Amino acid sequence: MTKNQIPKYLITLLYLTLGFGAVVAGFFIAGEHARGWDGLSYIIYGMGVAALWALVSVVYMIRVLIRDGWQRSSFPAVVIILVIAGASAFLTFGEY
Repeated sequence: MTKNQIPKYLITLLYLTLGFGAVVAGFFIAGEHARGWDGLSYIIYGMGVAALWALVSVVYMIRVLIRDGWQRSSFPAVVIILVIAGASAFLTFGEY
């Protein structure tokens, strides 16, 4: 891998994010156009898919860290894990 090349695992994470993002957007759009409680159900399904994306991303980044070890090319994986874990902790324990 050359100095300015994007690591392959980040491209894979981008594809995962685009796929999950499309599903979440579909649920949110369906929720906006639904009537009554059905709209709320679609929004909850979209939030569940977003939580599943966070879980899949963290597990994949942990796999990258285990596979590659602590080196410079795995630094983005550490940052992604810390951002998702920090946001999860804030939403779980924070008072907003």
